[in-house]
Formats: sequence, structure tokens, C-alpha cells
Amino acid sequence: SGDINNLISSTKFYFNEEVNIKVVRVKEGLKIESFESNITDNEGNKFEGLKGLSMVLIDKDYDGEVFTMEEAVYLKDIQIDPEKGEYGIIKVKDLSEKVGIIAIDKHGNESKLIVIEE
Repeated sequence: SGDINNLISSTKFYFNEEVNIKVVRVKEGLKIESFESNITDNEGNKFEGLKGLSMVLIDKDYDGEVFTMEEAVYLKDIQIDPEKGEYGIIKVKDLSEKVGIIAIDKHGNESKLIVIEE
């Protein structure tokens, strides 16, 4: 295991880093209220705000058992309003009563499945 720790230290490549996201419904679709990942950039600095987020996968009609990705929204498509301190609005239509969301950070780590119910 020492070799793996050396690999992690030398490359800053982490396996299964925890990714946390909090999302709520808004009239435009979904709003990211918080996002956190422990990954770092090439200089070793932790990504601030949404900068570490790569994409959000959405199951618009989550059945409670199988997550079916119906939409992938990349960071560049998430509206961020720094003046209002808003984290980010994901414009998405046709959400059912139960929506499943998985966030993926820039290193490919996934959040746990988040379920939003009306």
C-alpha cells in the first residue's frame, strides 16, 4: 500500500474522492445550492465553488430503483450569478415528482445519487 500512497502523493490522483452536492427545485429547473469535492488543480489548490464540477447527470423521472441518465449538463451550461451569490441554475424541463441527480467532478469522481421529491 506504500506504493499506492506514493503514487497518490506524486500525481495528486485520488481514487473515489467524496463529492457532495445539494440541489433544490426552482421554477427554471434545478438550483445547485452547494458543491464540494476535495480534488485539486495542478498547483495543489482546491477548486472553489463550482470550479471542480464537470457535469450533472439528471434522471427526470427517477423510479426509485434504476438511475437512467436522461440529461447531462456540463458546467459551461450552468448559469452562475456571482452578484447574487447563487451557485448555479440548471435549466431543465419536464421534471417529474421524483428526480435523480449525480454530480461528477473534474477528476471523474461521482456523488452519491441525490433524489429530489416534490
